[in-house]
Amino acid sequence: MNSNVKTGIAVVGLMVAAVFLVGVTPSERTLYQRVGTKTFRMLNPDNLNSGGTGFSVKTPSGATYTVTNAHVCNMTDRPYIVAEQEGSSQRVSILEISQRADLCILSTVSGQTGLSLAASAPQTEHIHIIGHPYLQPLSLRSGYINGKDFLTISYCRMVNANRNLQLASEPVDQNADVYPRPQAPNEENYGQDPSCVKRLYSFFSDAQSAPGNSGSAVINDNGEVVGVLFAGNDRGLSAIVPLEDLKDFIARY
Repeated sequence: MNSNVKTGIAVVGLMVAAVFLVGVTPSERTLYQRVGTKTFRMLNPDNLNSGGTGFSVKTPSGATYTVTNAHVCNMTDRPYIVAEQEGSSQRVSILEISQRADLCILSTVSGQTGLSLAASAPQTEHIHIIGHPYLQPLSLRSGYINGKDFLTISYCRMVNANRNLQLASEPVDQNADVYPRPQAPNEENYGQDPSCVKRLYSFFSDAQSAPGNSGSAVINDNGEVVGVLFAGNDRGLSAIVPLEDLKDFIARY
């Protein structure tokens, strides 16, 4: 595992702080109560003041595991991180990390049942991000999917070296088999592997988030998981690992 970063609250880029249940609708409050019981602070065991968010999810086999971002699990060289909820905590073992999709699957938090995966990926629908901004109390923010975009090689490098997020400015053809590589100075060869950019072809939403929200579940109005938050920027956009990447990653569990 990458050990370059040992401290810090996980999420890449400048993001806007979420506010604890301010201005939510009754239906959003219901989602908050339902999904919040399956959501945790995921803390770096080397520094419990750093970490992100994770959640319990049902895999295709019907088993329950815990999911967060790779860059949350990469905060430590230990084989586990700490899942905390309402003052109680336990170690959860790191089972597998996908650097390209920025996902990490961990063992089950004891006593938990998982959130269900949605049948299909969202296009423009209403979504919700639920997690722990700045590792503070659980918060829910809502918005709409703005479409898909791709991330530059800078971000691919950040996934492995924990550098800053850079979002590409131009959209790609959603029907293309090979997505065009972004043009960035001195970054023409990322490990001779342009698939890194393809795997970070992502949904974006105007549902705002904050450092500490890394690994938050992105859910639809039915409380089903449609993606995993992994980054954002100072334009108020949140970047989401697509549902299909999440399904592919956890398919064998």
